[in-house]
Amino acid sequence: MLSLVLAEILAITGARLVPADPQAELRVVTVLIDGERITEVGENLAIPEDARKIDGQGLFLCAAPIDGFAYWDQGHDLLYASAGISLLTDHGNNVLAILAAKASNERGGLPALRIAGPVIDGFPPSTNEASVARTPLEAETQITPMLEEGIDFVAFQSNLAKDPWRKLIEVAHKHERQVWGPLPHGVSLAEALEAGQDGFLFLDVLLQPGQAWSNVQAADLDAPIAALIKARARMVPFLNGNARLLGERSMKAPELELLSPQFANYWRGELTSLQTAIADPEKKKLFLTTGARVLELQRGLLLRLHDGGVPLIPGSGAPHPWLFPGEGLHDELALWQAAGLAPREVLRMATLGAAQALGIDKDRGSIEAGKLADLVLLRDDPTKDIAALRKPEWVVLRGSANSRATLDTALAALRERQMKAQAQASIQIEVGSPPKVEGELVLAGYCQTSALGVRTAAERYTAVRSADGKLSFCGLRVVPQAEGAPVQIESLMRVAEGKLEYFLIKLKTPKHELSVEGFLTATANQTRVERKADGVHIDLQTSPEPISVVDVGSVTTMLVIEATKDSGTFPVMTFHEGLEMEVVRWELSMGADGAHYLRTPEGPKIAVFDERGGIRGIREQIGSGTDETLGTNTLAKERPGLPFSASKLKEIERARVRLEEAKKNAPPATEPPKSGGEK
Repeated sequence: MLSLVLAEILAITGARLVPADPQAELRVVTVLIDGERITEVGENLAIPEDARKIDGQGLFLCAAPIDGFAYWDQGHDLLYASAGISLLTDHGNNVLAILAAKASNERGGLPALRIAGPVIDGFPPSTNEASVARTPLEAETQITPMLEEGIDFVAFQSNLAKDPWRKLIEVAHKHERQVWGPLPHGVSLAEALEAGQDGFLFLDVLLQPGQAWSNVQAADLDAPIAALIKARARMVPFLNGNARLLGERSMKAPELELLSPQFANYWRGELTSLQTAIADPEKKKLFLTTGARVLELQRGLLLRLHDGGVPLIPGSGAPHPWLFPGEGLHDELALWQAAGLAPREVLRMATLGAAQALGIDKDRGSIEAGKLADLVLLRDDPTKDIAALRKPEWVVLRGSANSRATLDTALAALRERQMKAQAQASIQIEVGSPPKVEGELVLAGYCQTSALGVRTAAERYTAVRSADGKLSFCGLRVVPQAEGAPVQIESLMRVAEGKLEYFLIKLKTPKHELSVEGFLTATANQTRVERKADGVHIDLQTSPEPISVVDVGSVTTMLVIEATKDSGTFPVMTFHEGLEMEVVRWELSMGADGAHYLRTPEGPKIAVFDERGGIRGIREQIGSGTDETLGTNTLAKERPGLPFSASKLKEIERARVRLEEAKKNAPPATEPPKSGGEK
């Protein structure tokens, strides 16, 4: 990734040190670094003969800033490093990926990670990586293993209910970990402070129920501000959460070329939605006027909180749309300076202040002997303008030093890779044939799944009826990877008399194969499951009840439901990383047009079929994201397929009748709709 100037001893000479104390004077120093840590800082130090030297003459030396609120993605590591960010505070992620990234020995020259593991949320969850806790027991069960794995703090989202939220705080504090999040729904700021929530995300915590930034007055916020000052509660204010929407953006913005296809499309999609919403000149004028007024109000609140002694931590919110990894933190710092904070105070808050608030100042936040060597060398003076931080001449992260030239070369290579990936994202995914079984082919099709306009998977499926009348649903799903060969998922589910009697799932990578095989026991009241890795037995498990269908992301799951299930709830076997088994319940209801509406723990799903039972489309809401699957029925037209059963057709007719009755009873179009209040 980067060409590292990494030596046992590194000496930085002749630079003007900007101390963490805003009252201290700048001075020219030498800094000696041994491995990851600073060994000496002084004006007349003896430099070992074998030391590698960086000439800092004419440059300013300061601690590298900390991003207190972001979401890590491997593809963004270089962007943070190039911007001189020393540490990324990740507020929720895929647990295996983030734990592996933090433990990696290959992060030399890249920002360190401070992680929460998965974000904890209620139902429905806010993201597809969230861990759902509906009860205090579930909250404790979810978070305890993560604390033992070594997460640095606990993060939650606002859908978490009050009782599991309290349990989360109790368990985290027993393990001496901070708990961070917004205000949960139904919890007041006073309750949160009393319960001991350690940190708050966003100035929104100041608003009372029913208040909005567009109509609140500064005086309305006196009481919550006083409460935060009294408690000295930590906060990530995140001014750029609103300010980002006020700038001029372009679909051809150069920063998009440095993002993966998913993020580039995500950003463009939000810009399209915003431009559509304010296409009318008057609407745009009102939007910008209101946004500017809200930003001015929030700047004033930032100053009041700072003057009151509330520990404020800068955070970028990246990579949400137009919050660029690395640069997003500098944009936030610029807003703090524009609000009236002195540049040197903003620098302190982004370094030592952030480290102290997060409880990591023993190792980070200032240039002192014994601390980690996280520092930047700047062309301009950051005490005059915080913008000096934006493009460091040198970035040293835990002793690994990279020059501006090295970083720019790496960025150019990244841009080339991402532009190539964006171009390839529109190419059709090649898929082979699904598993073959003996019998009559009664259904066949091809499906393609997209997220944020990027093709993420494709699948071919078949349904085969054997001589004894049993139906086998077979699928081959191909999931491209950012690097390397795609992952393939083979699925086979066999149904007899409307029940799932057998299944075999294989997850294949170029080097390994995980498989899970299950069958209905003779007593027909349990499903027994065996897992294997590369053909070697791992374990044998038994579900507490017969399983109706297996879900591994294959469209064959929807085909089995279409062929076997009427409205109601039923047990579904799902799998997590490593094909870890879990049994959950889905609920099916029918639409007047034959659409299958499913409520699942991960979020709602809608499946639409053609007249012969083939997949026409599937829409899955997973947290805040949406997957769209479009299907083509490739079955020969002379074959009947698998049309809806008689019982399902009756359900559809009942749904149609209910819809017609609802239309008859609806108020006239001229009558204003009744509403419980403004959204």
